[in-house]
Amino acid sequence: MNIGIIGAGKVGATLARLWSAQGYRISAVYSRTRAHAETLATQVGSVWAKSGAEVVRHCDLTLLTVSDDAIRSVADSIVDVNGERKAAIHVSGALDMTVLESLAKRGFMVGSLHPAFPFADVETTMRKLPGATFAVEASDAVLRDWLGELVESIDGRIIDVPPGSKGIYHAALVMASTNTVT
Repeated sequence: MNIGIIGAGKVGATLARLWSAQGYRISAVYSRTRAHAETLATQVGSVWAKSGAEVVRHCDLTLLTVSDDAIRSVADSIVDVNGERKAAIHVSGALDMTVLESLAKRGFMVGSLHPAFPFADVETTMRKLPGATFAVEASDAVLRDWLGELVESIDGRIIDVPPGSKGIYHAALVMASTNTVT
């Protein structure tokens, strides 16, 4: 599968570099900060895209690794792409896949893939993320298989989050994290 990244921050850069190292093709990268997108594209042998829609046009699976408050608007901005045989996911721990409903209405498989792991910086996270747990939501069995394959490629574990349960999942992580720090 061809993978695209929209958002070349810590999460996007870490996942793209890890999966690229496992032999997955990162086809296009877009970020609102051009320098970040160009740097990541160079690191994974990809191209820098001029828009999120350009990434989606060239990829089977697109990861929206943007801030939670930008996910819906980024998804809504991808208006001129037919979603047939394409998938888009986000990496939020708090939001469920319904935030991508504008893409689902155009035929995209949608979901979320949340790494239950702190992303302090890219280099540290690249060393420590393999073996971590990832929460998966998927609107389609094909997408679920793709996400499972990606997680397994870095020795990760999967938790399937049932529809409507993302809030409970996120609350549990918050409580566990806070109690561990305390």
